Amino acid sequence: MKLCRKPLHTLGVMAVALGAVAAAPAHAQQYPTRAVTVLVGFAPGGGGDILTRAYAAELGKALGQTFVVENRAGANGMLAAGALAKAAPDGYSLGMSVPALLTNAMLVPTVPYKLADFQPVGMMAATPMVLVVNPGVQAKSVKEFVALAKAQPGKINYAGAGAASTAQLFMELFNFKTGISTAHIPYKGGAPGMASTVAGETAITWVSTAQGLPLIGAGKLRALAVSTGKRVPSLPDVPTLRESGVPGFVLDVWFGYWAPAATPRPIVDRLNTEMNRIAKSPEMQGRLEKLGVLPLTGSPEDAAAIQKAEIDQWTELFKHVKISAE
Repeated sequence: MKLCRKPLHTLGVMAVALGAVAAAPAHAQQYPTRAVTVLVGFAPGGGGDILTRAYAAELGKALGQTFVVENRAGANGMLAAGALAKAAPDGYSLGMSVPALLTNAMLVPTVPYKLADFQPVGMMAATPMVLVVNPGVQAKSVKEFVALAKAQPGKINYAGAGAASTAQLFMELFNFKTGISTAHIPYKGGAPGMASTVAGETAITWVSTAQGLPLIGAGKLRALAVSTGKRVPSLPDVPTLRESGVPGFVLDVWFGYWAPAATPRPIVDRLNTEMNRIAKSPEMQGRLEKLGVLPLTGSPEDAAAIQKAEIDQWTELFKHVKISAE
């Protein structure tokens, strides 16, 4: 596969922008005085869309104005991100941020935005990813799977959801960190890919906890490890990759809010304060639990740090592994 890359404008630039002292216009103190648009780059009904709508509804209640979610699906989120990059930096245009928007900027030459066009407002939640195998695979741990793969390099297949999908990126990073080689079999989405591993057409894949828990519980998939820095409450007996002897692999699929880079800091701070309050409310925590995701809180700088750490991991991978997003 051909590696497509363009100069990377990292979220370190965002962090610098966040630290700058901006002159707050008078309207920032009364913000918002009209409806706020929140752009989502994917079709309605997905996990990120559901989360964004839930937070938008609560932000509207807290701030006394409607937060309108607008889906601009297409190009793996790039249409909406491109529109957000060109929007007025006045707090009335926000967007859902996801890891794909980072990797798009690293892999797609025609991406219609730079990461420096945005600043993080805050995080909503994160979906832990689980490394799973078909029960027929003779490996009950990461160590055993690595040994199996090293004994037959390139002959074990894994399921992905197409070019530069989460499953492909996570698996290629796993291959790189462990020194193994497995073959990517692309499917037209996460569900078909997972079904292929259940059926034994592929040996291994990555799934979200929400997707995987029912099948793991039914014995149709075997969980080897979780991608997060700590064990997941819903899978307490499944170790992290770090516990499994794979250092430097801490990732999840996070969802947050971005604003155009020059949005006044007082507006960003107000939104961030409300997002943190919403995340801690019993009602939102109940919703997040049902979705199988973990709440995230913190400052805009905390969000920028999470995203910068992820960029660093992908940058290291893309130096060694050729991946195309097209």
